[in-house]
Amino acid sequence: MTLLAFLLIAELFYRTPLACLAGVPFIPAVRRAYARRRSEQRRRALRDGFRDYLYAVSSAAAAGKSLPAALADADRSVSQLYREGSPVRAFSSGIARALADGGISASEALVGAATPCGVAEIRTFAEICRVTVETGGDLALALGRAEALLSARMETERKIESGFAEKKLELGILVAMPLLILAFLQFSSADYMAILYEGAAGRLVMTAALAAMIGAVVWTRRMMRTDFS
Repeated sequence: MTLLAFLLIAELFYRTPLACLAGVPFIPAVRRAYARRRSEQRRRALRDGFRDYLYAVSSAAAAGKSLPAALADADRSVSQLYREGSPVRAFSSGIARALADGGISASEALVGAATPCGVAEIRTFAEICRVTVETGGDLALALGRAEALLSARMETERKIESGFAEKKLELGILVAMPLLILAFLQFSSADYMAILYEGAAGRLVMTAALAAMIGAVVWTRRMMRTDFS
């Protein structure tokens, strides 16, 4: 996919596929950016699914069940709601396996799974469980309040991200339009565009245009970046 994008850019801005070789040094950076995007998507999916997990644990605790039993109930609940391999199901299954293996308490298993997940709400929930269990507090009351507070916070974050999603779609359209116009002019008015593909001056203008477009995209995406971890 990265090579295809480079080939397309090389053809549009330089009319030679060989120009994509200039982008080879940037392939690792593109792959890292793609990996970060995938990681962020998975983290968001986990946070969204965690609302169901949190509600299941809170409901079980309100029914008088202990923390291990509540976590087991939540694991069965998310197994029915989410497909195999989904982030929240993997999170829940990891806790269930840790408890099944023995040697650690339910709160320790929860903290162990929450620490590396990168979601602030999950870490907060795990810490609330740990402190409540260690101090002998009212688990049902603590989880009920935590569920209400964290659910409200996650809903607010979801609304913020929805607003940014619309802006990112607009950004995609704004980026696509110049490329489509450039492609149209190449096919419909090749002679008119020829001066931009001949000589050092034309190459410099196209390179500057490409750099400006990439810089605008990177700058805009950084401005719209959300991080609730």
